[in-house]
Amino acid sequence: MIEDKKIVFTTSWDDGSKFDLRLCDMFSKYNIRGTFYIPKNFELKTLSDKDIKEILKCHEIGAHTLSHIDLTKTSFGNAEREIKES
Repeated sequence: MIEDKKIVFTTSWDDGSKFDLRLCDMFSKYNIRGTFYIPKNFELKTLSDKDIKEILKCHEIGAHTLSHIDLTKTSFGNAEREIKES
């Protein structure tokens, strides 16, 4: 007798691109869930609050700092603020 095996994998997406909306549609078609890391104050922000709420309906939104700075090149205090307020 062959046992049904459950396959689990994870996928994550970075920076909050408009393409994330297309990924969500494709993922929904195949019942796949993803994690999307979207910086709050990113200069290249292309997703609206409405877009982000749409992604959140079926997927996880991960914290990604406020402005997508290089945390190794900023002060500890600023890095802490970027992380905590994200």
